Amino acid sequence: MSDRISTLYEGDTSYSISDLSTSKVVIPSVDIYYQRNLKNKQTIYADIVASYLDSKNERTFIQKALNNGNNDTDIYSETNGKKYSIIGEGIYEKQFNTGK
Repeated sequence: MSDRISTLYEGDTSYSISDLSTSKVVIPSVDIYYQRNLKNKQTIYADIVASYLDSKNERTFIQKALNNGNNDTDIYSETNGKKYSIIGEGIYEKQFNTGK
């Protein structure tokens, strides 16, 4: 989102509009991959991915009538989020001789 400061004209009344926002997002992750080749054309694969998400969003919206200076609308919102995830996968592979 982008910040906005503007003036709204409605009939004989003018309004000052201020819409300000900030945002922060941090997403570190780690991916660990393992492969082991075994005898007789066999292979084992393992993959683990761990991640963390931390976010914070703030928004301030103010609408003020310019002729009287009163705040008609004054809204502040804040959203915080945290998420953790671990995803794993394991594969066993066996190759066979095929054909004539």
